[in-house]
Amino acid sequence: LQLASISCSNESDINHLNKELIEVYHELASKITPQKVRTERVAQKFSKHKKKRRRMKPKLPWFDAECINSKKNLNRLALKYGRNPLDSVIRLLYYSNRKEHKKLVKSKKSSFIG
Repeated sequence: LQLASISCSNESDINHLNKELIEVYHELASKITPQKVRTERVAQKFSKHKKKRRRMKPKLPWFDAECINSKKNLNRLALKYGRNPLDSVIRLLYYSNRKEHKKLVKSKKSSFIG
């Protein structure tokens, strides 16, 4: 089927062309992605046994709940930033939160020691 030869004059033609294009993408993806990888991904999604999340335990006595929450927030932003490195909003949020986290940890440490 040649998609380029199909003319679109109304909304139903556009919807039909869109469906045809989606079918081409699915067919191409199924040829490229090995069957084993696809079935493993599906099995992981619907698996009853999920990974247990470990609770962050402070290694240092001055690293309290506020520091833990700050670190969790920073890690979440790091994941978002890693997925979308070109997104300027996420980048600014990540670097500003990282700066605030460092300030917080430094102040907690200095108040604990001093």
